Amino acid sequence: MTCPESSWAEVQGRWWSTDVLRILAVLSVPLAWWYAGVASGACLFLVLGGVTLLRFLVLPRLVDALCQLTFLAAAWAAVTGLYQNFSWLDIPAHALATAAAVLIAWRLVMLRDPAHRVRPDRSGAPAESAPPAAHGPRDGAVRPPLPWWSLLWHLLALSALLSVLWEFGEWAGFVFISEEIGVGYHDTIGDLAAGTLGGGLLALPLALGLEREAASHAGADE
Repeated sequence: MTCPESSWAEVQGRWWSTDVLRILAVLSVPLAWWYAGVASGACLFLVLGGVTLLRFLVLPRLVDALCQLTFLAAAWAAVTGLYQNFSWLDIPAHALATAAAVLIAWRLVMLRDPAHRVRPDRSGAPAESAPPAAHGPRDGAVRPPLPWWSLLWHLLALSALLSVLWEFGEWAGFVFISEEIGVGYHDTIGDLAAGTLGGGLLALPLALGLEREAASHAGADE
């Protein structure tokens, strides 16, 4: 019995222009370790996991690049001590990084929806599509995109969860890895607020765009 290669696997086997940033993330792990120690190397290792996961999600190239640049910039700002020199930088960094992480989490959840599954288009770039109509809505109707207010609540919930998990990670890093990792009541509350509100709101326009694109392709395939 043969098992033909899936369209997802075909897309993964191709070179993307944004893979240059993934190569940079790979090189950043030992470089950060050498430059600032184990904690910095571990931070860039987490970034490497994030940018690798982005590859498997098959996002539009611009979104993929923006998320990778956000993770890399936020991590290297910590490695080079920019947060200590510019204390205000921590707030936008948490908002942007959480928005990128929320987009990943939301995409993982929505991949269960046939409209969000992918296949390569004729040009070889990933395109959103739905499987045959037999796997679509029972009544044959095209699934409409989620309204912005419903999507916003989902994104804010994901932002809150990821922000709490990140603060757990900062605390664990402070206790078990290095006391140089900044923790404290004001830092934690500020990070939670920036991550939850900023992350959810910044992820909203990108998520809305992906939602509308998926719905439109699903309609075209019906």
